[in-house]
Amino acid sequence: MSNDTNGHDAKRDHALILSAWLCVLGDARISYLSGPITTGPRWAAALEHEGEDYDRARVIADNSAAILAAARKLRAGSPRLVVEPASLSVREWSQDDYLTLWTTLIERHAADIYFMPGWEYSIGCALEFERALIHSLPAFDIEGNALATGTGFAMLAAAIEDLGVRGARTPALLPLRNRLRAVLERVAPGHVLPHSA
Repeated sequence: MSNDTNGHDAKRDHALILSAWLCVLGDARISYLSGPITTGPRWAAALEHEGEDYDRARVIADNSAAILAAARKLRAGSPRLVVEPASLSVREWSQDDYLTLWTTLIERHAADIYFMPGWEYSIGCALEFERALIHSLPAFDIEGNALATGTGFAMLAAAIEDLGVRGARTPALLPLRNRLRAVLERVAPGHVLPHSA
């Protein structure tokens, strides 16, 4: 967890945010919307076409806009409060700081998780899928169709294979592939990955 040179303490931030959520939610359960923010298919395409100088702000803005649109749709038809990660921005936080907060929220308050298209290309979403499995939370796509465990494993495996193939041309894709592979190996130790992955 980050603690920057200005004394910013993400652990303290987490405690404050989680305490505020507890004040609002009490024992109520929420639906969590998981979607790529800094990575995902848009990131992979930008990295391939623009190189490592890709427009990171554009990728984040486009991914966030898609999450916010999906959240509006889910909120219109859900009896539960829908929480999405795109609206929270703390400049001093690392990706791990966000992952810690969202996985803690899922563990404490989620009744189910909805996954955006392209979730399998995001380490954050893959870790949130892992949390859904660990805590036996129902998983759905944004249309409300059940996301079966085996389907999730297959989607992760396909993304890992795809990033491996594309990584031959764009090596900057390979660290994400390796992190996704580690998640899949934890949640599905017997799942066979294609040779190229």
